[in-house]
Amino acid sequence: MLTSVIETIVPAQTLAATCFQMITVWQTNSGYQSLMEFLQQNWMWITLALTSGALLFWPLIKGTDRQSLIPSDATRLMNKENAVVIDVRTNDEWAKGHIAGARHIPMPTLQEKIAELTKLKKRPMIICCASGNRATAAATVLRKAGFENVFVLAGGITSWLDAKLPVTSK
Repeated sequence: MLTSVIETIVPAQTLAATCFQMITVWQTNSGYQSLMEFLQQNWMWITLALTSGALLFWPLIKGTDRQSLIPSDATRLMNKENAVVIDVRTNDEWAKGHIAGARHIPMPTLQEKIAELTKLKKRPMIICCASGNRATAAATVLRKAGFENVFVLAGGITSWLDAKLPVTSK
């Protein structure tokens, strides 16, 4: 549409010739030289800007971890597929508040309790901790033990609370 508007104002051949002339003038005049000088004098800042931009967009490029769930996806999995929530935090952390219906298996005792969880192998499991780090390690242990549908609550109980979802201390 923009092309048709421009063509009605300036014929296509004239537009192409004008663009070519502008590029030629820019390259032969100081515009090209000043750009090159700018790039040479500020290469570190340009590199820093490109690197920081790449780091900001890396999660989008990489994609999200399929084994990690945000709180809304976790509640959906709990409600629709009857997922089991396993909290691997310490006893003190658990006492301060936990997801209703969650099973408390502190991380140090997880290996010993795997036999108790085998009857739940077919159900999806959501592992949570305070921030997601211990849950990731626990999920790895469970996957090595043959559990397939193991997910980590991204951000842990902190993200659950940030999403204003309920916890219980009973």
